[in-house]
Amino acid sequence: MNEAYGEFARRRAGVLAVGFEPPEHLAAWQPIRPLDFPVVVDPDRALYRSVGAGRVPLRRLLTPRVIRYYWRLYRRWGMPRKPRDDPWQLGGDLWVDRRGHVLWVHLSRDPTDRPSPQQLLGILDRECGPWE
Repeated sequence: MNEAYGEFARRRAGVLAVGFEPPEHLAAWQPIRPLDFPVVVDPDRALYRSVGAGRVPLRRLLTPRVIRYYWRLYRRWGMPRKPRDDPWQLGGDLWVDRRGHVLWVHLSRDPTDRPSPQQLLGILDRECGPWE
């Protein structure tokens, strides 16, 4: 998202990451992978539940696609840290308007199932019109 953040800003669209780990766990990532956008913490996962974000079943975790995904992450970032919280929790991507209404949602089916920033920009353009 950092690489595309300027395109979101040009469209006057905010980017917000939501995590459920304690703030000190998320803060430990900042020196390794600094983000250009804010991160908030939802320790009770109320937002996750409200949009229907579930947990990954083992049969969707042990697939060639997911194994390749983690292998690429390992080659890029090295050995992952031991999960401190719930490694089975899935995420998602949402477009929310200024009033808090969810306009669009994508819930991940496995850890690899996330739209790219370019796909998210395309959805934003389609849903909200031209930006020029």
